[in-house]
Amino acid sequence: DQVVLIDLPFDFNTIEGQEDYETQIGTLAHRLGAGDLAKFDTFAVFLTDHSDPVHGDLHYTVNNKGTDTTAEVLKLLFPPQLTKFFKCGKQNTLTLLICGAAIAHTEARKAFVKVVNS
Repeated sequence: DQVVLIDLPFDFNTIEGQEDYETQIGTLAHRLGAGDLAKFDTFAVFLTDHSDPVHGDLHYTVNNKGTDTTAEVLKLLFPPQLTKFFKCGKQNTLTLLICGAAIAHTEARKAFVKVVNS
C-alpha cells in the first residue's frame, strides 16, 4: 500500500496558466492510464480555493481575484480526461476546502453535486 501526493496548482487568469494546467492534467492522465500510477484506483481529492462571499463563484487565480461560476471553474479543474479515472474506484473522496459562500448558494452547490455524480 502506498500514498502518492500530487499537487496541481492552477491559475486560469492567463492563457499560459491555462496551458500549464492542461499540460499537468495531460501528464497526470498518462501516469494514471499507463504510467507509474496506473495501479491506483482509490483517490482522495482535496480542492483548496476561495469563493466570492456574495455569489459563491470560485476564484480561478491568486489573491482573491478573478471569479467565474462554480460550474465553469470546476469544468476547468476536472476535465473528462481526469475524471474518468475517478469513476474506476469505489471509495473516492472529494474534499472541499473553500472559504466564502460556495456551498451556501444553490447554483454553486448544484455544480459540486454534478461533478461528484459525473
